[in-house]
Amino acid sequence: MRSFFRTTYRWAIRGVKLTVFGTIIGIVGIIGVLIYAITQGPPSLMTEQNTVFYGTDGEIIGEEQGAEERYWINIEEMPESIKDATLAIEDRRFYNHFGFDLKRIAAAALTDLKQMRMAEGASTITQQYARNLYLSHDKTWKRKLNEALYALRLEIFYNKDEILEGYLNTIYYGHGAYGIEAASRQYFNKHAEDLTLTEASMLAGIPKGPTYYSPLANAERAEARQQQILAEMEQNGYITSSEKRAAVEASISYADDEEEEIQEIAPYFQDQVVTEAAHLLDVDRESVQTGGYHIYTTLIEEHQRILEEQVKRNIP
Repeated sequence: MRSFFRTTYRWAIRGVKLTVFGTIIGIVGIIGVLIYAITQGPPSLMTEQNTVFYGTDGEIIGEEQGAEERYWINIEEMPESIKDATLAIEDRRFYNHFGFDLKRIAAAALTDLKQMRMAEGASTITQQYARNLYLSHDKTWKRKLNEALYALRLEIFYNKDEILEGYLNTIYYGHGAYGIEAASRQYFNKHAEDLTLTEASMLAGIPKGPTYYSPLANAERAEARQQQILAEMEQNGYITSSEKRAAVEASISYADDEEEEIQEIAPYFQDQVVTEAAHLLDVDRESVQTGGYHIYTTLIEEHQRILEEQVKRNIP
């Protein structure tokens, strides 16, 4: 019995020592990461180089502007509805964490363990912003580590409103529209500050899958996503039940894109070019849009014009 207590005591002491040692190593590691993040300085929130698209004849068919020229608006110009809708569906604890939502991370990790794969993400708005600005969307541990470091730098050097402002000005809303102002003009032909709760909740659902949740591509899926967002907003106290009901029942009309088609040459073709270029270069769409590339395409402008005229004539 005496030997049992001696052995137990010995292992208990070892356990305490290991715990203290591990804690010290963890603290040193955290301090090291913080020092590294601070010495790297504040990451730039905006990019400025334009990417130019050319047809087969070498003539310019389109140009993608950097974020500075893409309707960047201050957070004060954004309606509360789009900010609240985005926070409710993407990161409701945004103002209470330091770039990482530990509760969501734990829940996502549990789901991943159950399915034995990286099935569910737990990215905060800060992490998404870091990924959109600087990284690819590959689900690899290396990318996630870099994303975490960029997110940490964003949180250290910028306040929450600046991060949210940057996120809403750069996130992709589909159909070539980056940022809430561009999306508001694209879908509703109005400034973002004039969005209604119905319109804002519809737009807030698009970034998760710009093709999948676009109301112009699939109205049924988009409306289901919108109702989910309104339910989250009500549950988290952003809106009342009567405001939610009014938003669900309100009609919604989209902008006529005929004028836009006249001004631009094959905008959907250009959108697909960006997607393919991002795949070939192994970068994200934002990097292609603002990377200063010169991209030569297969488009023959005259053929495109004839095609569009025939489509309008024969497919009402």
